[in-house]
Amino acid sequence: MGHLHRCVKETLRLHPPSLMLLRHARRSFVVRARGSGDAEYEVPAGHTVASPMVIHNALPHVYEDAGSFDPGRFGPAREEYRAYAADHAYTVFGGGRHACVGEALSR
Repeated sequence: MGHLHRCVKETLRLHPPSLMLLRHARRSFVVRARGSGDAEYEVPAGHTVASPMVIHNALPHVYEDAGSFDPGRFGPAREEYRAYAADHAYTVFGGGRHACVGEALSR
């Protein structure tokens, strides 16, 4: 991944083109929150789940110094890159079968 591509990724991480991802829960599931006493939240089947991109693109356990512009965080030697590659932490284009088809144009 070239430097320009890393700059684009970092810009989109800090300024996502969409406010949130919306999904419909087909079945009930439990979300475990980090850093809040291991709180658990049940999401019943049929509910809409809203995931604000500006929040999860700045999670401190994923992105070191999340508020700063640092394209190098997407370099292969960085922890953030490993999280992005393994845990789908970078969600600017959504994910799974509903991922944005325009993602390829950003490369």
